Amino acid sequence: MIAPFVAALALSAAPAVAPAPPAPTAEEARAFVGRVNEELRQLAVRSSTADWIRQTYITDDTDRAAAWASEAQMAFLSRAARQSVTFAGVAADAPTRRMLQLLRLSAALGRLSTSAPANRRQCADDRA
Repeated sequence: MIAPFVAALALSAAPAVAPAPPAPTAEEARAFVGRVNEELRQLAVRSSTADWIRQTYITDDTDRAAAWASEAQMAFLSRAARQSVTFAGVAADAPTRRMLQLLRLSAALGRLSTSAPANRRQCADDRA
């Protein structure tokens, strides 16, 4: 009498295995690359503008603004590189595969690959 109760208890206590999420599609990879390119373009313009201002008007404030802009760009690139791994092996078109590969390779660029804000800040300060 206890055996069926124990078996039922063991089955009810077993953790439920969640179904694996569906594999990303080539279209999702293309959309991801498009979003990354657009946001990276905007961040690059802000960073370049802040750096030009820093070089033109040499003050502590312009140094700080350039470092902040550079740090934001590096943080985004680090996040995008980590997210690009989910699209590894997707049968996408050549430009999309190339962009995903470049994002994955950018994660290997030393301090940029870490998500620690202090590391990005130091790298941004080094650039400024």
